[in-house]
Amino acid sequence: SAFMSAEAFPAQLRALKFGDALWLPDASTNACMRCDKPFVMFARRRHHCRACGIIICHQCSPRTVEMLVEYARKEVVRAVRVCEKCENRIAKRNKVNDVDNIKTLDKKMTKDSVYYDTLTVCPYCAVVDRKPFSNMMAAKVVKKADSVQLVVRCKKYGERKTVISTSPDFYEQITGFTGEDLNMPPVKDLKDKVFSQLPLSSQQTPFIVEVPIYERGDFVRVSRIERQLMEFDKAYPSATASVVLQLTCGLVPKQSLSKLNRFLKRLVADFGKDRTVVISMPAERLEDLCRLKDSILLLSNVFPSVKHFLGSPGSVSEEKNSNSLPEISRLLSVLKSIEGVHAVLDIIVDARQCPSLTDLMALFRKHSKVVKVLTITPSRSPAELYRKLLESELEKEYANPEEITKKLCRASGIDLGLEDMLPLSAAKCLEPILEAFNYGKYTLRPFPFSEFGTCLVTLSEKFDPVPITRLFKTRALFGKLNEYGKAISKEKSPNLGKLLNILKSCIKPNISSSHSTELNQRLSSPTEFLNLLKRCQLIIIRNQMDFASIDAVRRARSFCLIPAGGPGKGWVDSGTRCF
Repeated sequence: SAFMSAEAFPAQLRALKFGDALWLPDASTNACMRCDKPFVMFARRRHHCRACGIIICHQCSPRTVEMLVEYARKEVVRAVRVCEKCENRIAKRNKVNDVDNIKTLDKKMTKDSVYYDTLTVCPYCAVVDRKPFSNMMAAKVVKKADSVQLVVRCKKYGERKTVISTSPDFYEQITGFTGEDLNMPPVKDLKDKVFSQLPLSSQQTPFIVEVPIYERGDFVRVSRIERQLMEFDKAYPSATASVVLQLTCGLVPKQSLSKLNRFLKRLVADFGKDRTVVISMPAERLEDLCRLKDSILLLSNVFPSVKHFLGSPGSVSEEKNSNSLPEISRLLSVLKSIEGVHAVLDIIVDARQCPSLTDLMALFRKHSKVVKVLTITPSRSPAELYRKLLESELEKEYANPEEITKKLCRASGIDLGLEDMLPLSAAKCLEPILEAFNYGKYTLRPFPFSEFGTCLVTLSEKFDPVPITRLFKTRALFGKLNEYGKAISKEKSPNLGKLLNILKSCIKPNISSSHSTELNQRLSSPTEFLNLLKRCQLIIIRNQMDFASIDAVRRARSFCLIPAGGPGKGWVDSGTRCF
């Protein structure tokens, strides 16, 4: 069973043990001291109440309560047997303490700046008491002096805090860009969104649906995948919602690549004809897949995504990085031979000890014609979080997306900083524009702090990439594109010239004359503008949640869905796989 240190339970009673003054010897009585029924070997055994020390039978002590016990030379909390009278007494005592504790927390909370109310799961209840994740409780995301915290007020374990950002200024920069209200809808509506098998409205349509093809050393059954995708298509007909279909293949054996290729073609023919399809695999297998004569990657709507883990400094996996990045570079060189192909680099890093990103960023810039999107996902080890929880040090463990973003900026080799980061949800102003120009009906509205990053613009070969925030007044651009989107949705034949004029009007006045001249040239005609777009690259930080930082408001705005299990089990947000 799981043990926790006593510091996490300041209001807990101490359990009696053998040798204590109140602990009655077994020979003191031959009958239960509550019901007076005689003890019988195997049929009615002796038990001690750990609260008052009397000797009782099983029927008079059917439940346990949490108390402090001595274990491994220190006090820990454990569920121990008590008699029914003591159980009721302890329950009344805890109820009074809970009320006083909640009142104190409410008074403390008013002194802090609350960003929004949400629902969360107490990690101690979920892991130690094994309560289901559906047992959500009220929480707040609060601004402190040097951090932003998710605070839950658990009746049993008191106030629990999880640091979700170490920079309130950066948090406000990202979440405040679009000016949207972060507060949750009514609790019932929010629970429906979090726990429904599929999102219920167009506002929640995900951008990506991810389907595993190969896992645990074997192919997933075709019938299972087809039933899952049929369920999804029923909820999101392609005529009403555009979704990127990501097929995650893992490390498929080399001898099975032809089988995989046929498998993927069948799925794309049945479910991906009118969709953008992404094939996610490690670099070494993607390279082999590219070399097949009838490769799935030759299809115009299919794009490769290279999934790679960068280990923490000093780890064995970090030593492998020096060998793996050249593999990725070789793959990207092969992809150049496929006309019109664009790739995604999907990189996972240790959230606690992020490795150097210098080589990765050099690779990203070197292959800018092929790699159009770089996603970096900080990840915390569930086993490490569980260990910290049992040691009552969970609050000292936190993901730090700001530090990883700073590291990324320093490694970029260009003038890039935290101030250049924008929430991906700012792209919602592009939704009506994409639809008007027949690119699809996408929903680009993840929670601001879940996905953020920047767009690097390369004006021409003689210029280094420049973040979009250094070229345009981004807040003004966001506002004007919103207005343009509302107007363009009413037009039968949209005019790209109006869009170019909006971009010109939002050029920053203080950029260098060479950049200004080049940028105006690129915005002079639709052809030049489309060529400029081809030279853009996106960097996205995917700030995922884990069981210590579940936030229902963030989770209800899903960006990527994955199957929750087999057919009929529904879909869940990939940002909280632990759910």
